[in-house]
Amino acid sequence: MLPKHKYITPMLAWIEGARLPTTSFLDIGCHDGSVLDLVKQNFPTATLYGIDTDPDALDLCPHPCDERDMHTLKDAAGIYDWVICASVLRYAHNGKPFDAVNAMARTGIILNECLTWIHEDGTPQNLHTVDAWHSMFENFTPVYLFHSNYHTFWSVLIRTDVLNIKKKEELEAHAHLRS
Repeated sequence: MLPKHKYITPMLAWIEGARLPTTSFLDIGCHDGSVLDLVKQNFPTATLYGIDTDPDALDLCPHPCDERDMHTLKDAAGIYDWVICASVLRYAHNGKPFDAVNAMARTGIILNECLTWIHEDGTPQNLHTVDAWHSMFENFTPVYLFHSNYHTFWSVLIRTDVLNIKKKEELEAHAHLRS
């Protein structure tokens, strides 16, 4: 049986192949830690941390975690290389969590969100397009996108200044190989 968050695995492989910093990961809405388990398989020396608002779920998480809301994370600015937001931002009140996530991620964001949401009464609500979700993260550039089905997607966004440095390094390395 495949893990419930199997779609993150190719993104982690892409991050590893791109040789980006991977020393620390924050999972917002970590629940039972299953996404952090997959991160640990790919990056065994990385520091992992999770937050969730459900204390019962946190009891199941084998990684360091706290009962916190994403709105309380202003003190975490620039601490984590990667911030994972898997199906949590659609529950956020107003745009403030996007500001917090923008500030926390030094290297990038792994995002999983819905394009539509089904209400309890069974009616669908269109939330955003993929581009609209991406536009909520200032100073980040989407570099990897995977549609897991017709209404959800996973993507990797890299801080634009990190991406520019990476591109410059690759160009310089390529020029060195040619000379």
